[in-house]
Amino acid sequence: MDGTYDSWLVLLSMVAAIMASYVALDLASRVTASAGRAARFWLIGGAVSMGIGIWSMHFIGMLAFRLPIPMSYNGPITALSLLIAMVVSGFALYTVSRESLGIGRLLVGGVLMGIGIAAMHYTGMAAMEMKPPVTYDPLLFVLSIVIAMVASWAALWIAFRLRGETLRSGFWRKGGSALLMGAAICGMHYTGMAAAIFSPFCTTTVGAPTIPTFWMAVTIAAFTFMLLATTLMVSMEDARHAHEVAFHQARAKALREMHDELEQRVNERTVELAQANAALQEEIDEHEITEQELRDSKDEARAIIDTAYDAYIAIDPDSVILDWNKQAEAMLGWSREEAVGRSLAEIVIPEPYRQAHRQEIQRALATAGDPALNKAIEITARHRDGNEFPAELSIWPTKVGATYKFSIFLHDIQRQRAIRRLVAQTAAAATLIESATLADAAPKVLEAVGTAMGWAVGALWAVDAGTQTMRCIEVWQPDDGAAAPAFMAMTSETTLGPDDGLPGRIWVSGKPLWLTDITQDADSPRALAAAEYGLLAGIGFPIVSGTQVFGVAEFYAPTIQEPDPELLGMMNTLGSLLGQFMARKQAENALADNEQHLAEAQRIAHVGSWEWNQASNQITWSDELYRILRSSSGEFDHTPKGYLKLVYPADKILVLRTIDKAFREQQTFDFEHRVVRSDGEVRVIQTRGRMLLDALDRTVGMVGTGQDITERKEAQQRLQQLAHYDVLTGLPNRRLFHESLQSAMTMADNHGWQVFLLFLDLDCFKDINDSLGHAVGDELLRQVGQRLQACLRLRDTVARLGGDEFGMVLLTPSDPQFAAKVANKIQNTLNMPFQVESHIVSTTASIGITVYPVDTTDMHSLVRYADLAMYEAKQGGRNSYRFYTETMNLRVRKKLELELALRAAVEREEFELYYQPKVCLRTGRWTGVEALLRWHRPGHGLVAPLHFISVLEDTGLIVTVGAWVISQACRQLRDWQRVGIGPIPIAVNVSAQQITRKSLLPPPPDPLGRLLGEADPLGLASATADCLERHGVVPGHLEMELTESAVMGDAEHSAEILQRLKALGVRISVDDFGTGYSSLAYLRRFPVDTVKIDGAFIRGLTNNAEDASITLAIIDMAHRLNLQVVAECVESADQLAFLRTHGCDQVQGHHVAHAMPVHELELLWRQTNGLAPQAVQELTRVGVGT
Repeated sequence: MDGTYDSWLVLLSMVAAIMASYVALDLASRVTASAGRAARFWLIGGAVSMGIGIWSMHFIGMLAFRLPIPMSYNGPITALSLLIAMVVSGFALYTVSRESLGIGRLLVGGVLMGIGIAAMHYTGMAAMEMKPPVTYDPLLFVLSIVIAMVASWAALWIAFRLRGETLRSGFWRKGGSALLMGAAICGMHYTGMAAAIFSPFCTTTVGAPTIPTFWMAVTIAAFTFMLLATTLMVSMEDARHAHEVAFHQARAKALREMHDELEQRVNERTVELAQANAALQEEIDEHEITEQELRDSKDEARAIIDTAYDAYIAIDPDSVILDWNKQAEAMLGWSREEAVGRSLAEIVIPEPYRQAHRQEIQRALATAGDPALNKAIEITARHRDGNEFPAELSIWPTKVGATYKFSIFLHDIQRQRAIRRLVAQTAAAATLIESATLADAAPKVLEAVGTAMGWAVGALWAVDAGTQTMRCIEVWQPDDGAAAPAFMAMTSETTLGPDDGLPGRIWVSGKPLWLTDITQDADSPRALAAAEYGLLAGIGFPIVSGTQVFGVAEFYAPTIQEPDPELLGMMNTLGSLLGQFMARKQAENALADNEQHLAEAQRIAHVGSWEWNQASNQITWSDELYRILRSSSGEFDHTPKGYLKLVYPADKILVLRTIDKAFREQQTFDFEHRVVRSDGEVRVIQTRGRMLLDALDRTVGMVGTGQDITERKEAQQRLQQLAHYDVLTGLPNRRLFHESLQSAMTMADNHGWQVFLLFLDLDCFKDINDSLGHAVGDELLRQVGQRLQACLRLRDTVARLGGDEFGMVLLTPSDPQFAAKVANKIQNTLNMPFQVESHIVSTTASIGITVYPVDTTDMHSLVRYADLAMYEAKQGGRNSYRFYTETMNLRVRKKLELELALRAAVEREEFELYYQPKVCLRTGRWTGVEALLRWHRPGHGLVAPLHFISVLEDTGLIVTVGAWVISQACRQLRDWQRVGIGPIPIAVNVSAQQITRKSLLPPPPDPLGRLLGEADPLGLASATADCLERHGVVPGHLEMELTESAVMGDAEHSAEILQRLKALGVRISVDDFGTGYSSLAYLRRFPVDTVKIDGAFIRGLTNNAEDASITLAIIDMAHRLNLQVVAECVESADQLAFLRTHGCDQVQGHHVAHAMPVHELELLWRQTNGLAPQAVQELTRVGVGT
């Protein structure tokens, strides 16, 4: 049974498909731009709207199909097809709203979405009430599903690409994409309809529909258009609202964006450093140029040129291009056919530089026969698209009859400039390859390496194999360097034997040698001569090829420098290159034809060539390939099987698969594999090649190159070791530790395991380092690292994070006690004494432990919590471990809040001085007051010093606040003097940091803008003198109270400070006497006037015999030294009576008078006229009477 289509309804279905596609693209933008519940609402609502749009296109398309019989549709099945359309739409919106859409997710999502659309279509077809049921053409059925999948892939990709576009910015792109997507959806639908086969005997199973088909389609389309239009308008309104919200939130995000930008810069610098390190080895290898034209074998020469690393260009004396390889095509954008016959400057050099480069090229061509032409120069090259880039250009002249042909190698050096210092050294070696003799090479080597390294003098020594001596063939000194004529002359005229001086020792050892201080080489006359001209450090490296030492290069610097392992390794490589250069140049003199020149060029670059003939199954090697593999023509079976015997066993499958694939697909190949030399040494070879084809494009053989890249691989491994491991202990460094921690966290997430992070810090390591020396400290750290490794499993990680701090990562399935067991094991292991050189050293460790994901799921927070726990272990008495708790974090936050509040308090002047009187026990009169600091903290009221002094000392703010206290005390003395109160001497407390800090005053400005040294070496004395003079205060009215520990921290410096204060007339008092050193020696040494007995002894004075005895001893001792004695914290009449009876001079405490603000003190003074309270007066009268 055949059917027809209503054209208007077909058109209406296509319009519905296009509009649904456009709305879907806009909904993808809204789902992506939303987050949280809004994103879910948009996802669900978008799925409903988009699903209804796609379903309506399908249903209208079905209504457009007319059969000779009336059609009806099953309601539930039709609803099911609508539900499938909604689910598929939701899946599509969810897929494109993800952060990324990789090829795998795109393929899977397209398949699932295509199957869903097909399911929606054929479910709708199944809703047709007829019998027999519809059957389908298999081919068109499959084709419709394929079209659905392809349309789904296109829709997902387009929606993902355009999801960031707004309605205005992406209208045309979304409109065009909607047309494409709508056409694809209609294509799938009508292909599926075409697949349907209706039996000629079909009849309906229910009655005809009550609504005409045309008006049903129009009604559904109208509803769909209104729904989609409503959805689009809501989307536009939501986008506008989101834009307004984003605008209002911009200011709130400013601080976070600044943080993100800073973090991004740090990451970029880290990436740049990693790229620079990776570029180093690549640039070293890329400078080994391997191309030179072969006259006798054009095909082989072309193959070698086309497989070269750099661009190769051949020109004539008029700078007309004669040849152009594939690398030149890739680098410059011109094909060989387009470039040949044109001027080099016209297509390579940018317009502003062409005239200058023409002059340089003409000057170079004029000296074509001079070997000095064979060097590398830097130019600015231009790509065909106009982009300019820096390049290194090397020119080799070749005599052709009466004229010259010039071979040019062009190398892109954009990355090379980022690591100028290292590349300069390798570039020097590369430019010297063109030199004909060592005499030509020597000045260039010394200048390039010496300039790049910043050395002051260089010399190159050549070995005379006949006499077994070395003579200097070249000396170098910068044009602006300080002259050292005697040393230079001695070097030029000296002949050295084995072990003579620095060059002789390098000659014998065959290894680079670094002298940190050449004055220690007292047996060398040259070393003494160098030292006379201020040359202190020396470095040298052998010039070797294989096992033969050709010479030694040495350099000297005017400063003592520590050895640089990376630089030594680089010099070792450079020495090997120079040795190979010397060997190559010696061999070049014996070469007579182009084949020999090619072999030497291959030797220079460690590149050998080979060719395989399929007909004869024979492989031909160049001489360099024999040398690389240490084989001879007689030893080698010239067949592929013969070569395979040389391949390292584990790499044979790789070689076979790579060559086989290239042979079958007629492709080029480039891969690395290992070979085993005849002496058993394993080398790494990089093999490149291509197929040789006949006129019928049939493979007749292969041609290629083999390069020994073993040194490059070893250098990469060395760089990897330096980047990820600690040089001292060999343990992973902080960078690798964080990578291991991140990996362990990922594994824990995948398996439901736990990660224990342990931070370990050695107790008292600084004391060991200071007392026994850094060498002992370094060896102790190495042994600690070894013991820690022995305590852990193979899968665990231990790293040195810096100084004496180590970190450990433990991954365990479900043992919560595992970390405690390991911590106990570590402590038991470290408690055993260490044998370090001739010393027996003991140390312990404090360990902090945190658990992932129990404590946090963020790596940085995990590290910080482990550090907090370790700090708690140290505070708790050391030699212990602590698990992180939230209480620790709260304490740190509270301390940080207090620190920030104190810093603000200094700026806002929230501090105030309270004063507590001191009374003479003989007269009952005030002898002075002590200034006590108080803090008016907003929201907390008046805060006593006990709660914030320690934080001031930890942050260093005690110096600033202490200076303010001295200034306020001097100002108060001046004010009292003006209003006639007193004199009342004021005692101020001075911290240890105020004594040790060299300057409390800013240095005076220098009129020339120079950075001056320390302007005030004794800051406390100078600052005090300045305050006294500024306020016009009698120095004797100011008293400094210092604790015993403050003055004994640096006794020499403290004595000088106190002597200067005493010279000013300031009185000196020792506070809290009896709790510190309590040494008669320092009382006799320091200019002390008064000692204050610590309150701890006074509180137990009347009920503790020991406290009473100590108090009496202090009073007696002080009086014998003619010092005044003040007892603080006197809080009872019994204490006062005891002190008066036993001769104490002055008292201070709540029983006498509490600390009070200045206005209360002034009022008390005026009321008592400076007399003590009644209780003290009565006691003193009794004492006087008795």
